[in-house]
Amino acid sequence: MKVLICDDSALVRACYVRQIRRLPFVSEVVEAADVAGARAAIDASCPSVVLLDYFIGLETALDVLHGIVLPSPCPRLLVFSADPEGIPQDLCRAAGAERIFDKVDDFPALLDFLRTVAAQDETGTSGWIAAHETASLSNSGTDRNNA
Repeated sequence: MKVLICDDSALVRACYVRQIRRLPFVSEVVEAADVAGARAAIDASCPSVVLLDYFIGLETALDVLHGIVLPSPCPRLLVFSADPEGIPQDLCRAAGAERIFDKVDDFPALLDFLRTVAAQDETGTSGWIAAHETASLSNSGTDRNNA
């Protein structure tokens, strides 16, 4: 399962990456430091889960969520914040965020959520990733299993 973490704080991002990378069902953790990087990473890496800090520099997670077109099924979109009560949770959910986590207090709940997502698919990948990889293989003529 691939996870994208977008946070403008390199320290926070590094802590989350280090912890999430340790999970046995996580194959890759992709990082982004800004809205443009998050949009590009979603398109390029096809993550199963996208974890967005609400405040990303001068922009917000809503700028990411409003600026992308996701195929179906789309990655699980999550928002995290140091002050989840101080952000427009209704707008985040309307833009596609499934859950909103407190950066500090909800970290164990976030890990549980990731375990649940991985368990929902025996391969640990989303249908979107499998479809993207199949399309990439057919477009490139390369078989990763024989590479």
